[in-house]
Order: sequence, then structure tokens, then C-alpha cells
Amino acid sequence: ITGNLVSDPEINERTNKTTGEVFKVAKFSIAENFENTSEFTNCQIVGKEAEKMEGLSKGDFIKVSGKMKSYEVNKDQEKQQKNYLEVKEVKIYTILKLINIKQK
Repeated sequence: ITGNLVSDPEINERTNKTTGEVFKVAKFSIAENFENTSEFTNCQIVGKEAEKMEGLSKGDFIKVSGKMKSYEVNKDQEKQQKNYLEVKEVKIYTILKLINIKQK
């Protein structure tokens, strides 16, 4: 999926309860723009790839690849299925952002 970030990525640190290892989780949405419409995809990325999302912001142009996943939530006593892309790889196409991230 290639598109623009809908908002700033939400990045959190988590701890593996078994190993004690600290890792990052980034959640974000991408808008793919077509001729007369836009398609939005919710995404989540874990680990070292999630660190690439630091410093990115709304509107930045990226490409992600991964696997679609789903989960159920109860909202107003109704089950709803939510879908998201479990991202395995991120490529950043915003040149100035790419330079700043490589300098870190």
C-alpha cells in the first residue's frame, strides 16, 4: 500500500512479559488516493521497523507491505470486525524525513 499518513503515527513502548524485552509499536492510517476516491487502511507495526515511524507526521508519503489481520470488538452490545494491516516493511518517500531519520 502506498499513500499518505492520515495523522501523526501513535508510537508506544511495550514490554514483553516473558523476556522483559522493550519494543516499540506504531499505529497509523494510510490514505491511498485514486481518481475519484480515497481508500483508508489502518496499520500496526512492531519492533525495529516501528522505529522508522518516529519523526514522520501527517501527510508524509510512505509505502508499507504486510498481511491483513482482523479482530472483533463489542460496541454498543454489537460485535464488529475491525481490519488492519500488520506491517512487515516500511519505505519512506518523503526525502527530507528520510535524511533526518538516517542521521539519528
